[in-house]
Amino acid sequence: MPPFYKTINSFFYIQILLLFAFGLSELKADLPYMPITFKLSTNKKIYQVGECIQFKITIINSDPNRSYPIVIPGSQNKGSKLITLNAFSVNIKTNFYTNVAKEDNVIKMKCNQPGSVSVCNLGPHDSTVVYFFLNDKKNYLTQTASHHQLVPELKEGKYQMLIYYNPKGTELESLYHYIGTTNDSTSTVKLNFWWGGNVSNYWPIEIVSDLNKATGSIENTCNENCSFCNHIHNQNWKKVENYLANIFSSVGVFKDTSSRVFALSNHRNVVSLSPPPEAILDILPSYYSREIIFNSQDELYYFKLQFQVGIVYRTRTRIKGFIHLFWRRFKWIHTEDLKYHELVGLNEMFC
Repeated sequence: MPPFYKTINSFFYIQILLLFAFGLSELKADLPYMPITFKLSTNKKIYQVGECIQFKITIINSDPNRSYPIVIPGSQNKGSKLITLNAFSVNIKTNFYTNVAKEDNVIKMKCNQPGSVSVCNLGPHDSTVVYFFLNDKKNYLTQTASHHQLVPELKEGKYQMLIYYNPKGTELESLYHYIGTTNDSTSTVKLNFWWGGNVSNYWPIEIVSDLNKATGSIENTCNENCSFCNHIHNQNWKKVENYLANIFSSVGVFKDTSSRVFALSNHRNVVSLSPPPEAILDILPSYYSREIIFNSQDELYYFKLQFQVGIVYRTRTRIKGFIHLFWRRFKWIHTEDLKYHELVGLNEMFC
């Protein structure tokens, strides 16, 4: 039998280990469950002073079992911003981050038509992408994605960029449950968000004065002789529409995994293409739209792609109805086509 003092010491150490393990479990239990994460990135790491910067936010649902509604900016042009950008300088020696520039979280756009946020339903382990732009002065007051301006503007230097995502203040804020500290009660039904907004990762960029140093863009699949990108560069929108009509009329409504549509996003003058809607009306014909942004001569142009889904052939319907009066079994003339899908318009978007 071991000495009594050794037994006491062993019992003491076991107590310490149990308390430590219990403390860790309590700490873990106190952390609110937030399965939605925000990944920030850009297509380059080096930019010239004042150059338009394209930011990409990948919103990821890490929950393996549940789906969640995620608010995205859409055409919102009033109220509080859903996404706000911040820039930090970093002291290398102390690893101390200083917020050197941020943007106003209140939207101040000049728009006649009312806008609104949109909702994307993220399934388990699903993700979606949101683009926005800094220094796009041409569209700053008229397009939601370009309504971002840092104060003060970024000068030469290296920065760590970060976004706050906060649905509080939008018309769909009731979709979520908001908490201020880990002691606040959380929801098991609604998605939990911090009152001040959830943050993304830090993303490094460098601002330089020399245009020759502002390189490092992601390579595209198309080359300088690409006719589609040349049409965009020359702002020949009719030929651009014809090109798109050929692609989208060939791949169907939601078959965006088609290699032709995937290749569209790799054209150097196509900045972004919004995803198709999750559902459309089954009353024929039905319509939906998608936003596409082009880069023409270093300026962004916003366009709306208008699609028609399904078609009713009126002449065939009349003929079939007339014959049906005399022959009840007559059925072989098809009066509608559920698989019909056509681009019916490419229109520049104005506020």
